[in-house]
Amino acid sequence: MSVYGNWTGTRTCRPGRDAWRPDGVAGLAAVVLGAAASGTKLRVVGAGHTSSALGMVDDGGWLVDLRPGLSRLLGVSVDAGLCTFTAEAGITLRKLCDDLHHLGLALPNLGTVLDITLGGALATAYHGTGLAHRCLAGGVVGLAVMGMDGVVRDVGPEGPGPGPDIFRANLCGLGMAGIIVSATLHAVPSFDLWRSVEAVSADAALFAGLGAYAASADHPTLTWSTAVRSGPPLVHVRRCSRQRDDNGRAQMRARARARGWAGLLCPCWRGDTAQSLSFSHRVPAGRGRSDRIFASAEVVPQRTTEWAVALDMGSRAMAELWRILQEPGPGPGPVFYAEVRFSAADDIWMSPARGRETCWLGVYTFIPPEPERGLTQWDEAVTAKFARVGAAMHRLGGRAHPAKEGYVCSFSARFLSVCASLDPQGLLRGPS
Repeated sequence: MSVYGNWTGTRTCRPGRDAWRPDGVAGLAAVVLGAAASGTKLRVVGAGHTSSALGMVDDGGWLVDLRPGLSRLLGVSVDAGLCTFTAEAGITLRKLCDDLHHLGLALPNLGTVLDITLGGALATAYHGTGLAHRCLAGGVVGLAVMGMDGVVRDVGPEGPGPGPDIFRANLCGLGMAGIIVSATLHAVPSFDLWRSVEAVSADAALFAGLGAYAASADHPTLTWSTAVRSGPPLVHVRRCSRQRDDNGRAQMRARARARGWAGLLCPCWRGDTAQSLSFSHRVPAGRGRSDRIFASAEVVPQRTTEWAVALDMGSRAMAELWRILQEPGPGPGPVFYAEVRFSAADDIWMSPARGRETCWLGVYTFIPPEPERGLTQWDEAVTAKFARVGAAMHRLGGRAHPAKEGYVCSFSARFLSVCASLDPQGLLRGPS
């Protein structure tokens, strides 16, 4: 058996063969029918950015990579002033953004990672930040979904029969309710963003005023690191807006010069032997094309967990997260980075933001080079810290992000009914 791993190597499995790479819908149908006939487990993978077990397949199963043969922007439509586009599921968000930009279009909101496939993003609650924006799946108006019978069904949120339920089950559906072949989403005219960064004291006033920060920009993010061991504790507030804020930008630059923040580093370990890496998404203030402002220029391999809590619980959750991450361990240990983002409520069955404005609290740590990571102490320390974060967020009503560590599957009867209708043998379910 071959060995397949996600992009960081933190998850591996042993599929029965190298990944299938179908050259179109017909080729995908042939793979699907072959798996159904032989009773072989099947999972669709893209760039492998999923940190949970959902991106793996049981030993001996098959993996399918849609990037080579199902990665086109198929078309753009304008109706009553609203613009939509249709793209195949294997296209990466980076390529999609470039293709849309050439047509004068953009996605209204994005996360920091673009080298993932559209299908993977829609299946795993991929999101950016901003209380006016839902996760990416919230902008979908139509899907083409293949069941394990090899038949493609065009489904949307309305209409007779099972179509609407198939549509809803495949949004944030973890690849269990069929295979997304293509998707139709809303687009907006291309736009630039102004980005500014401000450092604020990490104190009770910050935590209590989290809601004000959430509403302070079109796309706000709060970040901090346990690597900072001297001086007052600070949180960096990154604001991205469609209108320039010269005053805020000037203040940020003055603070940066005063404190010598010209070059930020991200060590993987605390202590004198720390390995430093360029912290690529702590970028300077400025203006740029929206997708290039949203996203990191480079993503460093990392272990990560993320939880979604109701916005009105965000202040408590952030204070608790700060307390847990700042607790010192015995001797040198992993350096943790926290990121707090926000999103609008949605009505997607499987979305962590279902039914409530949401505060997303992510924690990640960069994986040391192989010689240093050979010490199991590092992995054990990260696992223990993530478990503490998960327990705290769960007590506050948090829901785990399905593509990150700490996710535990929980499915409604309605969702499982749709899965059974398109996949009677349960071949699309994740590792057992």
